[in-house]
Amino acid sequence: MIDIPKLHADILVIADSFHEFCCKNDIHYFLLGGTALGAARHQGFIPWDDDFDVCMDFNNYNKFIELWGSVELNKIFYLQLENTDEWPLYFSKLRLNNSTYLEKEDIGRVMHNGVYIDIMCLNKLGNQRSVRWFQFVCAKLLTAEALSRRGYETTSPLKMIIMFFARIIVKLTGRRALLKFVRSKNHDISCSLFGHFFGRAPYKKSIIQSDQICDGQLVNFSGRQYFSFSNLSGYLKNRFGENFMDTPSEETKASFPSHCLEYIPLKLPKS
Repeated sequence: MIDIPKLHADILVIADSFHEFCCKNDIHYFLLGGTALGAARHQGFIPWDDDFDVCMDFNNYNKFIELWGSVELNKIFYLQLENTDEWPLYFSKLRLNNSTYLEKEDIGRVMHNGVYIDIMCLNKLGNQRSVRWFQFVCAKLLTAEALSRRGYETTSPLKMIIMFFARIIVKLTGRRALLKFVRSKNHDISCSLFGHFFGRAPYKKSIIQSDQICDGQLVNFSGRQYFSFSNLSGYLKNRFGENFMDTPSEETKASFPSHCLEYIPLKLPKS
């Protein structure tokens, strides 16, 4: 059984340093998904949630990765980069050294398994609906192929078929070409929509309006302040529905997914 309060405390160790680093280096980020919902509804974590998601646009994402590589914080944290043999999915993780958060898909894989926060890259979307849909399809093919490389297992025949054909299509087309298309509009100033197509949400719920982002706003989160979208309620309505502030039923809470098999809290090194 995961000790959720201890896990939340470890995650906040990462989030605090991440926030301070971003502020110091003029890097703009936003809380995302369930973390943004938790900030609005609970002023902190959703009590039964076990992760922490942030996002950045393409330029800030690359700036963060570039600048983080030279900081002393690497002694405390580990930046697990996207699209690598260690981490094949298309977002990065900032992990806490001297801790363990082991997930089913990572058993037997050689990788850092520390407690983490997820750092997502928002990509600009084309002005034409057909282009946006193709960006979405390419992202989902890449995700399915990456899950297969990670060792994701499912009993769903549909998911197995999708992963099978995704492996074939990605092999024929090339990961680099598909990813290049997903991110092809990031330098187009005429594009005003952003997409989080490497997440779990369906197409419409993955689209974020530019006026929801802007410069962001500080919101309370577990006694701290982190940056959220400028129009947080607009984002949450699109992502979770009109009644996003309603607390879910006990049955829904009980079915909330957790993939953690082993959690070992932060262990401070001996002096």
